Amino acid sequence: MTEEPNEVQVWAPQMEFTGSDLLPTARISNVTVRKQALVGREDIAPDDIILPALSLLQGMSDPVQNALPGCQPGKFYNEVTGDVFDAPLRGLLVHYYKSRAAFTGTKEHNVPQQCISRDAVTGNVFGECATCQYAEWQECSDGKQRQPCALQHNFVLMTETGPIVLRLKTTSTKGAKKFLTAWGGSNNNLWDFPVIITTTRSEGEVDGQKVSYYTMAIRWEMRDPTPDDWREQALAVYEQIHAAHESGNLSSSEDAGQVEPDL
Repeated sequence: MTEEPNEVQVWAPQMEFTGSDLLPTARISNVTVRKQALVGREDIAPDDIILPALSLLQGMSDPVQNALPGCQPGKFYNEVTGDVFDAPLRGLLVHYYKSRAAFTGTKEHNVPQQCISRDAVTGNVFGECATCQYAEWQECSDGKQRQPCALQHNFVLMTETGPIVLRLKTTSTKGAKKFLTAWGGSNNNLWDFPVIITTTRSEGEVDGQKVSYYTMAIRWEMRDPTPDDWREQALAVYEQIHAAHESGNLSSSEDAGQVEPDL
């Protein structure tokens, strides 16, 4: 009887990539690792999981306004570690979910209390999202139509240091829907291929002044399929994140609320 090999080749993607690489094997190539079972995580409960948030910096983002090292509009920022990444990003998606958030402190919206809905169904303050007045489009003080509580598309990336969540909202909603349409029409799991996350600079207006802002888009790199061993790893991470989400206990470092300009 032939024994199963005890070692597997570490994933070394074949496609050339210039940008910030967040693949779980991005910094390792041409070496082998010992195949082993995933053990020791039995006592991790769903409410123990708090995902670091990866945000796309805008001109009014707090890290930019506070002149934190390396923080510039159009770059990505890890809200927990403070790491800054240039666009585009390459990564491996393992989970997707929707949420909603309404924050106080915006002069346009006048929301009386911060409200977070981790499932885009029920908020922790105002209740059912479907009937909430703050989920409706409203004319704001600057004459623009906005939703005080906007839908957020959350994509969880599996990285070398653990899962991290990237939220696409407001001006990046179109990019999220375009990727979801491609995924929904395929026969693939999220993690069957790496993704490339790109940014685009656009012009808008805030308080009568022209400003620049950045939007995101996601696409699969289908020429570089994920190896089977890493698909198994991704599935294990998915199951853990999914359990936390289904129990209503999945949260992120961004849930405290960082207000970005809606353009």
